[in-house]
Amino acid sequence: MAIQDNIDIKTTELEPCRYRVDVEVPATDVDRAIKIVQGEFGRKIKIPGFRPGRAPRHLITRRYADAIADDVRQKLVRSGLETLLARSEFELATMPELAENDMSAIESGRPFSFSLEFDVSPSFELPEYKGMKLSYEKADVEDGDVDSFIKDLLRQRASFDVVNQPAKKGDMLRVGYAAANAERDIPDSAKPLLAAEDTVILLGEPEILPGVIEGLSGRSTDESVSLSVTFPDDHVEDFLAGKTFEYTITIKEVHSPVEPELDDVFAKSLDVESVDELKKHVKAKLTYHMTMEQFKRLEDQVSEYLVANTDMVLPQRLLELEKKRTRASASGHFRQLGLSPEQLDAELDKHEELYENIARKRLTLQYITESIAKAEEIVVGVEEVDEHERRMMEQYGRGGGKQAPNYDRDALRGSISADILRSKVLRNLVSLAEISEQSTGEPTS
Repeated sequence: MAIQDNIDIKTTELEPCRYRVDVEVPATDVDRAIKIVQGEFGRKIKIPGFRPGRAPRHLITRRYADAIADDVRQKLVRSGLETLLARSEFELATMPELAENDMSAIESGRPFSFSLEFDVSPSFELPEYKGMKLSYEKADVEDGDVDSFIKDLLRQRASFDVVNQPAKKGDMLRVGYAAANAERDIPDSAKPLLAAEDTVILLGEPEILPGVIEGLSGRSTDESVSLSVTFPDDHVEDFLAGKTFEYTITIKEVHSPVEPELDDVFAKSLDVESVDELKKHVKAKLTYHMTMEQFKRLEDQVSEYLVANTDMVLPQRLLELEKKRTRASASGHFRQLGLSPEQLDAELDKHEELYENIARKRLTLQYITESIAKAEEIVVGVEEVDEHERRMMEQYGRGGGKQAPNYDRDALRGSISADILRSKVLRNLVSLAEISEQSTGEPTS
């Protein structure tokens, strides 16, 4: 049901990028809507003593006055919203929200008024984005980089063998321990750190018991060591935080890491035929990653330039929403560190300003890249979004036993599309830039 063109609309700017629209529907349109809804009710409502569709309209209106008024109100608001969207000069950033307290009653012969509030995309001028001057630091993969990478591979594949020698940093010890002055009523989560009959301690960072590297280095099998252990104030286990305990630790075995030999047998375990082939493979891999990092730095320069040279006032509600997303992402990271809910909130609160700056930059860059995409006719195909979503679902092992998380698919695909569009625009701008190469250590212009 369309509202007539003589509808009265008054637009007010509440704040930058936030508008209120007061809508008044003429009485003639209200009466027409009332008759339509009354007719719909007459056809579907059954009243004893009357055949379907034959009940008097005044009886239906009296019995179902509130329901009819609600239905009329919904139709008029929906139709008014459609008319507003069709006429709007704005590029809406959020769907209009109905101001519930600013809605008049439905009465025959009287106009109906309601109000909508919504955010609009900001107006701004793009900076000159073609021919930006970018630079990258010249870097090559050296033989030492390859050797270092392979040494890490050897360390990762080391086995721990029992040795008859004093323990040193990097060794793994089979031990038993107990804290002599532990309190009663110890929470279950803290008990394994206060007593264990047979467990393993790695003499490396992070220390499971603060001070064990120094306290147990140089000690041998069958030795018992007295060690004073003070847990840090910010320890993930609240019960232990800031407390000192006197431990007795008995060393049962010392295991030292034994790295495999760098030979063709080791190379073949990594699916290459020889050590020489392994080195070539590693160099190619490091070169690829270095190239990707250099390109990412060029894209970062483009992003910084665009944001720094664009004067833009952002929709406040969208900025707050982006800030919440940024904080939620940080929250996931801190949870992986094992922080308690109280520690988590305190840590997140420390970085509120950082989250707002990140959100502001991200939202600003989104509007800029969308505007450039329109100007340069850069688009994202449905198949690109499909492929990206498929890869994401594969990571969760859908169909392979690991359940993918619940998610709003439309919201996810919208986010994927925005990410792909931003990447396409940045790549395009890098290709249009003037790129200079600088040697390592040379100051950036």
